[in-house]
Order: sequence, then structure tokens, then C-alpha cells
Amino acid sequence: MNTPPNRSLLVESWLQTADDLGIRIVAPFELVLESGARVQAKVLVRDFGDRHGMLVVSDFEIIKRNHDEIIRAGYGYSTMSEPRIEAEYDRDTSIEVLADWGWTGPEYKRPTWLEAEAPDSE
Repeated sequence: MNTPPNRSLLVESWLQTADDLGIRIVAPFELVLESGARVQAKVLVRDFGDRHGMLVVSDFEIIKRNHDEIIRAGYGYSTMSEPRIEAEYDRDTSIEVLADWGWTGPEYKRPTWLEAEAPDSE
């Protein structure tokens, strides 16, 4: 993975996912909560997880101190490690993660690749 200076591999991997799957992301993203607290996320993945999207951070401490307020504000979150430099993009894994988070965008914009990802029946 060829990463520009000052950009994390995690951001790069989400940029690649967004490009491949046609999803909307903001990287980096700063959430200003009602209390005035600021949450710095590596990425906001729109249309998944909760009504305003999923915050992706690499350190849970960023979320921990504002957890309840983040949830009340309509955001989900996921803590993800920085990928290894030699890691290659895996479309199926990206789809699996997004399917697990769930689509929250407008139904008419639901990606067709997401419809193909059927949940496991138990």
C-alpha cells in the first residue's frame, strides 16, 4: 500500500474501500458533541451503523470518555487497528464489515453488493 506522508494506512484502506464499493466517507472527521467535546475519528463511514454513520478510530480511549453522548448523537463506532503495510485490500472482508454494521442510508440507495450479502441463518 502506497501511503502519502501524514496519512494512516487505516485511512488509506477506507479510501480504497470507498472507491471500490462506492460508499461515502469523510477522512479525517471531527465530531463536535452537544457538550462541546470533540471526537477525532480517522474516518466517518456514512450510511452505515447508525443514522449519522460509523466513526472509525484506532484507539478506544477516543470513544470511551464520550461514549453515551456519541450514541445519543446518532453515531456508531468501531475501533480498528492500523493495517500492516503489506496488507492487501480484501473486498469480501470490507463488504462483510459493512454488512455487519448494517445499512442506514436511504433504501433506494442501498448498494447492490450489500443485497448479495445474505445474513447467516441459524
